[in-house]
Amino acid sequence: MKTYLCDDRAESVLSAIYDAWADPVPNSEIRLEIGKNEQLSFLSERVRAEESFEKAEKVILAVQKKLGFRMWKMTEGALCAGTPDKADAVFQFLRYGFYRKTDVTDELAVSQVLRAFELNRKSRGEAHLLTGFVRFDSLDNGAFFARIGPVNDVLPLIADHFAERFNMQPFMIYDEKRKKSVVCVPGMNWYFVEGEVDFGMNGILPADEYRTLWKSFFDSVTIKERMNPICQRTHCPLHFREYMPEFR
Repeated sequence: MKTYLCDDRAESVLSAIYDAWADPVPNSEIRLEIGKNEQLSFLSERVRAEESFEKAEKVILAVQKKLGFRMWKMTEGALCAGTPDKADAVFQFLRYGFYRKTDVTDELAVSQVLRAFELNRKSRGEAHLLTGFVRFDSLDNGAFFARIGPVNDVLPLIADHFAERFNMQPFMIYDEKRKKSVVCVPGMNWYFVEGEVDFGMNGILPADEYRTLWKSFFDSVTIKERMNPICQRTHCPLHFREYMPEFR
């Protein structure tokens, strides 16, 4: 058994998949693992995959061209999941797809497909909720700024939604758990920026007007006689509320 180690980033996982495909060792004897544990093992040869944008792009194009766009969308969603087994799950899913040489997204009786489906549903479900739960502040420089702390790495899944919604408004959404942001400038495509945001920087201090508006709206639509905290938690889980001013 041979194990390719990669980081918890889509580019790193896809690079590891590329290296696994190029390896003369049969794919059935290869697994992927997220982590930095490169110590020797009697049960498996452990190799660190070298991350490369070119490798990742080749894997994406191969999946889209040979297996179809639906296969890539499920793969993309699974890559954004916040679970440690996603690297090997995506590898096994694509391995099965290329073995069948067709779109296998509907073959949920197959364990490799079912696991990728579950990961995709988990990340896209959270991304769908965040399209309604992201709260922007208006910064001193006129741009919109929002903080999130999702369970899954959903920035790639929500960037297009907000880029279309605010196509004339510069904005930045910061994932403070993963220390990366998506930035959109009018007239340009959105792009990722890695690194921690310094909230003491000039222009990064949010104004209070938007927070006040959200709280006022929340209070004005509340019907005290119909308050149901259990139902509310079902539709708006607690881990979102730290970033929603109406719940602070």
